[in-house]
This record gives sequence, C-alpha cells and structure tokens, in this order.
Amino acid sequence: MLENNSYFPQDKTNRVESYETDIYSGSPGFASDDTLALTGYEESSSGFSVFPVEVLSGEELLASLKPMAWVINGLIPRGSLTILFGSSKTGKTHAGLHLCACIAAGRKWLDFNLFQGNTLYIDEEGSIPEMANKYRQTTKGLSRNEIPGMFFMIRNQIDMTDSNLVNAIINQIWSHQISFVVFDALIDISGGANENNAHEMYPIMYNLKRIAVETNAAVVVIHHAGKNGSQRGSTVIESHADLVLKVDLNKAESKLTFKTDKARFFADKKFAAYLEFEEDSFQLVTSKSDGNSSSVKLSKSKNAVLKYLADHGPTFKQDIISSFVVAKTYAGGTITNAIGELQKDGFLTRADVGGKREEATIALADNGIVHAQEHGWLTNEDE
Repeated sequence: MLENNSYFPQDKTNRVESYETDIYSGSPGFASDDTLALTGYEESSSGFSVFPVEVLSGEELLASLKPMAWVINGLIPRGSLTILFGSSKTGKTHAGLHLCACIAAGRKWLDFNLFQGNTLYIDEEGSIPEMANKYRQTTKGLSRNEIPGMFFMIRNQIDMTDSNLVNAIINQIWSHQISFVVFDALIDISGGANENNAHEMYPIMYNLKRIAVETNAAVVVIHHAGKNGSQRGSTVIESHADLVLKVDLNKAESKLTFKTDKARFFADKKFAAYLEFEEDSFQLVTSKSDGNSSSVKLSKSKNAVLKYLADHGPTFKQDIISSFVVAKTYAGGTITNAIGELQKDGFLTRADVGGKREEATIALADNGIVHAQEHGWLTNEDE
C-alpha cells in the first residue's frame, strides 16, 4: 500500500479548530475593526464568529515541503486533479479502466512506472452490465481473472454540488484506502449545471479538488471535447485542474495520442498507445504486435530468468542474479545482461519506482507473461 507522503495538507480540520481556539483565547471585544478584518471575525447578532482562515509563517510553510508523491511516476501525483478529455468514442473509458487496473495490479502503465494501490472507478454514464463487461475485458487483457483492489461505484446519481454526497465519497475513499479515483464523466456528476457557466461549475470543480486534497488520492475526471476538439465548458474547469490531458484516436491505426494541455508539475508531455481488442480482452500497449511472442527466440539464460520469475514472482534483481550464481548454472554477468535485454524488449519491468541507487525489484511484463504462459510456466491463476 502507498505511504501517505504527499506534500498536500492532510488534516485541515484540526488546523482550523486550533486556529479557532487561538482566536477565542484572545479578547475580541476590545479589537478594532481593522484587527477584526485581519483575523477573520465578523460581527453578528449573537456576537463574533470565526472564518476558517489560516496564516502560516515562512518557517511553517517550508516545514510542509515534502518530495512529490507520484501514483503514476512523472505524470500524476497524489492529491492532484486531472482532466482527461477527448471526443466521443475515443477510448477514454477504456484508458481510465486500464489505468486503474494497472495501478491496482502493480503493473507498469505504458512506459510509466507507478505505485501500486487501490483504485475506484465512479461510472455515471454506463450500466452495471456494461461496466462488468469492460472490467472483464480489462482483467483478461492483463491475464487476470480479477484484480483485487479495484472498486466501483456505478449509477449512484452522483451530484458534486451536494456536500453530503461529497462527504460520503470521501468516507468511501478513506475506508477502502483508495489512492486513485476516476470520475466518468464530468457532465454526469454536475447535477444539471451548465458547463459553460463559471458560477455553476465553480462548486463542482471545488469539490472535486477538495476530494483530491482531503483524501490524498489522485483524482481523474473524464470530460468531453467540443465540436472543435478543444475542451468543452467554462475556463473554471481547467483552472482547478493540475493536469489536463487531451486524448485523440486514430481509428485506422487504433492509436491513442495523449497530449498535455496544462501541466502544473512538469513540462508538457506527449505519448501514444494502441488499443488492442482480442476476443473478450482489451489492453493498451505502446506498440503494435502480432500477439505471438513464441515467434521470438530467446536464449537459454533469458528463458531461465523468465521461468525463475514465473515461479517466484517479483524479486530483487540482485537476488535473481545470486540464485543462478549460487546454483552455478550461469555467471552473474550473463544473468545481468539477460535481465537488461529482457527489460529492453518488454519481457521484464521494474516493479518498484525507485531511484538509480535503490535496489530494483524485477517482474514479468506483458510479453514475459505471455511467453511464460505459452511455455506452461505460468497460468492465469498463477499470474
């Protein structure tokens, strides 16, 4: 499970209560009008009340600095709000589901490393049977029968202007230890608000951002593009988002292109993926393939590494090397080279998201799983 190491404030309520206590410990009856304005007091028939405002010193502000906590390394951090938009039928839902599945399963998503965690898909567009079918396609695309850690809310009539519903969603995210949430789609959770009206959209976007900050989960909202291909609706939508990703579909090639329209935490990015549907399975891949990895001839040392990981699961790289050296079957350099080449060819992936000085955990990637299944080293149940 992910560690709670986000830089976002985690306990606003306690900080506000502390602020109120500090204020009330003074003598507001003797304060000037200017002082009241600065401290957040307002006068009413029942006396003075307190706004939940807060003043931080520079020292307190610097003390809050922490390293960026990523869910998808280099793309989506915890506590952030992302808008994923595109035209109708461009694969937005499939992309969102595949992303949730990879995070829950601890699998690399395209070329992005990620932190494993529980995910929640909130679907207000489809039905339970439709989502069940898409979930089955997605899990089979990852060679799984099911993926523990994936949760769903379907057709709950979510209205983001309703503070009670927002509180209920926050409680569900906390109770299920969710690190990644997808809302599908913005128009369906807006309670009939006019997307082009800033006044009507502000509370909706505020509450979506509130969910991200208070739960420390990464929140992704699927949205639709207008007729001209740009993001639909008021500028309030984009202004609340930390990341805005546009997705376009080349139907002839089944190719999705993702491009940042706004990125708060990094320079603009552009990357692509291919939609692969086979019988009742679906997956997103970085390049087209014929799905027949058995046509690739691998050396004995590479096959030995793949079989080892099929038997043992994700393993520290040095432990893999040591096991062959101790058994005197292969030299350490031979296994090191085999691991490097298998990673380059998409048979292996790094299961953790560490730095160069941190010990790597190696696991089977998509090609490696298929190869292991074809050789009888791994079954769907094993994987």
